[in-house]
Amino acid sequence: MVTYIVMLSANELRNGTVFSYEDGPWKVTKFEHSFKGRGRGKVTVKARNLKTGTVREISYQSSEMVEEADVERRQLTYLYRTRDEAIFDGGDEGEQIAIPIDKVEWEIQFLTKKQEIWTLFFEEEPISIILPPTVELEVKETDPGVKGDTVSNTLKQAKMSTGLAVKVPLFINAGEKIIVSTEDGGYRSRA
Repeated sequence: MVTYIVMLSANELRNGTVFSYEDGPWKVTKFEHSFKGRGRGKVTVKARNLKTGTVREISYQSSEMVEEADVERRQLTYLYRTRDEAIFDGGDEGEQIAIPIDKVEWEIQFLTKKQEIWTLFFEEEPISIILPPTVELEVKETDPGVKGDTVSNTLKQAKMSTGLAVKVPLFINAGEKIIVSTEDGGYRSRA
């Protein structure tokens, strides 16, 4: 089997990009490009090590090359969570794959049962899941809606069916479905 190394320009790093750094896979959670006068540009990324969970800021010159991590993507179906693990159906004759909660702590808040999701594997070990930009979630608990209040910017706390807490407009009621951003966990619109 031949393994190819894919190189990326530092300018190509974006949220969600997985790259190799210090012998491990790192996922970009935030990126910033800056230019100072006539000098070369600088790329600063906030990244999370997908094996250890460590978060740090890494800087590159915009002309530097970065190695893309050798990760495999597989589609799994989310089943349930325990105290320590998220359990997925691997699709192969009932194979179940467990991912430690500490590796998917943010992402698990956006998953509903039986949802198909892309998962990243590094050296045959599941290390992260890939969320779409937005998801549809059901409001489980919130104060009753205020009729006619669709213009004000006042928000109230709502608890989703997955346990995620989201600030929503006053007109949203329990039982409604809303669109939530997976980047910041914020309300986007009614479903």
